[in-house]
Order: sequence, then structure tokens, then C-alpha cells
Amino acid sequence: MGRTIWFAPSILLGCPQHNANVPPGGIVYTCIFSQDFVIINSTKIARHLADQRSIVYSDQPQSPLYKLFGIDHMTFLLRYCDEWRVQRKLLHPSLKPEVIDQYQELYTRNTSQLLQNLHQSPSKFREHLHLYGGSISLEMVYGRRIKGKNNPIISLATGLGDILSKETTPEKSSLLMAFPFLQYLPSWFPGFGLKHHAKASRKLVHTLSDVLYCMAKQQMESGTLPQCLVYDFLTNNGNVEEKSAKDAASGIYLESTATVLEILIMAMILFPDVQENTHEELDTMLGKGVVPTFTDRERLPYLQAVIYKLMRWHTIFPSGVPHMTSMSDIYEGYYIPKGCIVIFNIWVCPGRYFAENVLWAAIGMMLSSFTFKRAKDVNGNYIDIEPRFEHGQSSHPLSFECVIIRR
Repeated sequence: MGRTIWFAPSILLGCPQHNANVPPGGIVYTCIFSQDFVIINSTKIARHLADQRSIVYSDQPQSPLYKLFGIDHMTFLLRYCDEWRVQRKLLHPSLKPEVIDQYQELYTRNTSQLLQNLHQSPSKFREHLHLYGGSISLEMVYGRRIKGKNNPIISLATGLGDILSKETTPEKSSLLMAFPFLQYLPSWFPGFGLKHHAKASRKLVHTLSDVLYCMAKQQMESGTLPQCLVYDFLTNNGNVEEKSAKDAASGIYLESTATVLEILIMAMILFPDVQENTHEELDTMLGKGVVPTFTDRERLPYLQAVIYKLMRWHTIFPSGVPHMTSMSDIYEGYYIPKGCIVIFNIWVCPGRYFAENVLWAAIGMMLSSFTFKRAKDVNGNYIDIEPRFEHGQSSHPLSFECVIIRR
């Protein structure tokens, strides 16, 4: 089949003029540096291709950038190969919806600590949100409970997250894929200072993954490791290769949780009527100041709608994690060639159920406990907030001030 057969049915040869199974904008094509890209904007199409045709769409484009920064071994960036299958097999049993419920106490305990921190020092809300995301991730993956606000592991993980967010952008990744020789340029070459950041990233990735896994393994051997992902790896998977288990664990870190919660605070200030409606639902269904539990989830549809809208209002990973076709495919008359980079413009990942529960616990308890308002300057005038964001691998709000009032 020739490469003249593309994706825009109204103008290009070989595609149906109308297809009721593909909504307008459901499949979008572009070409950058001679690389074909397809963006899937339909949930139905994304689930069909990712789940039912995974053998075609589970591969990952391999940019030299990933190896430079030491993250090419993580599950979400692996090529579709035996190692990918081993890591997915490790992760899947521990991240299913029916299993994730066992961590409800972990969610609520960490969220209670978040509320306490926000109440004691509201001006440091960003620091508290990052501590929450990091603490809950480390405990769930490695069984390591974080105590105190100045934990060195959290500092290292946050530093790594900052580097990866700013330096491993889709633009830089695509540039190195198109011109691989650029990776060999020296760090002093103008515009190529990213190699300094890459060296720091590799060191941080190695330190965090090795140290945390070894500490968890030692606890396992002494019988003191609590239920966590590494516990499941070592208990339920027989003679699993240590490197595979270590790499699978290192790819799960909910630094993005802090960003979503920052966006929540911004949104509640920009749309005070939504905040008032959420407070009203919580007060009516539970009572004023009563924090929701997971048993209340079905009784709080407006809160759930706010969370869904929040995720749509500003997506923190606008380009998602790109996939690549391992062979040519035809979907509803649309020809998608081998080697095409496919971006599923929705949240699909192994840890999504865990992440959803983490967000629901934090957002429900934060909104039941606090009111978020605009801050005032030294003259008593309100400081306006503009929804401005810094864009990299992820997108997060620029610094803003707010007032957090206990309800």
C-alpha cells in the first residue's frame, strides 16, 4: 500500500469520504522532520488500538535523549520487547482496581498529614503538595514511610522531576531522533548544555532506584517490609530478575500529583462558584468540615465531575507518552504506516487507578477542609491570578500566591 494513503479523508487519496465510526478530529495526522505522527483524540479509538491491537501500538519511539538522561529502561519508555513484557507482568497484578483498594489507609493517612501541613504553613503550599505526592509514591512502591518535611529522598526525587520536566521535552526528543549526531556534541557547544543536566539525571536515577530497592529488599529479608509494590514483586513473581524489578519500580513516581493539586487551587480561585458548589455538596451530604472517605465517593457526583473537568481543563502531559507502530495497520479505512509515532490524547497507563485514588482523596479532603482565595498585596488590593503555565515534558502552573482558610 503506497505512502500516498493518509488520514484526512476529505483531501487525500485512498481514505473514505465519510466514516461514522471515526468522529471529526478523532484521528489527526502531521509530519515533522519526515516523521509521521498520528494523534488519537477519541477515547473509543484509543482504547481499541491500545488494548485490542497492543502488538501494533505498544512500541515506543526511542530517542537518544532517554538514554542520555538514564530513563530508557523505565517501563513507560521501553521498546515492545521481552523486557517490556516482563515489567508489565510485574506491574499489572499490583495495580489492578481491585488490588489498589488495599492502599486506602495509605491515601487517607498521607492526605491527613497534607491537611495539617497546609493549616500550619499555608504559604508553603507547593512544598506540602510535592511532599504529599512524593511520600505517597515512595510508600506505595517501596514501603518507605516518609517522616518530616526535609527528607533527603524527597529532595532528590523532586530535583530529578524538575530536570526531566524541563529537559526531556518532546521538542528535544524529536530533534535528537531526527539528527542523532547531536547527542555526541560536547556540553560546551552553544545550545547543548543539556548534557550537564543529563549527567545529573543519570546519577539521580541510579541513586534513587538502587538505594530504595536495596533498602526495601533488606526489609523483606528481615520480615519488616510492609505491603507495597516491591513486596509484591518479591513475593508473587518467583525468580524475577532483580534488574527488571528495580527498573519497573523506578518508573512509578507521582510527582505529577503535586502539579494537579496546584492546578486545583488555581482553578478554585479563578472559578469561585465551582468551589462554592463543591462545598455545598460536601456540607449537604457529609456535614460541614467532615472529610470524605472512599465509601462516600458515589454520593459526591459533583466532586467527581470537578476532578474530571480539572484533568480536561489543563492537561499536565499534553503530548502524553508517545507510542510507535511496530507494523503497518489499517483502522476503519485509515492506513497507519509502520514507524508512525502515535499519541493517545488521554490518560492510559498501568498506574492510573492508583493515581485516580490519590487525587480523589486529596481533592475531597482539601475542599472539605479549606477555602482557597486570592491573596492581597501590601496595600490591601487583591492580586489577580492568570492561568499561566511553564511547558516542558509536563506543564505546570507558574508561581502564584493564594490564601488558604480553614473552613
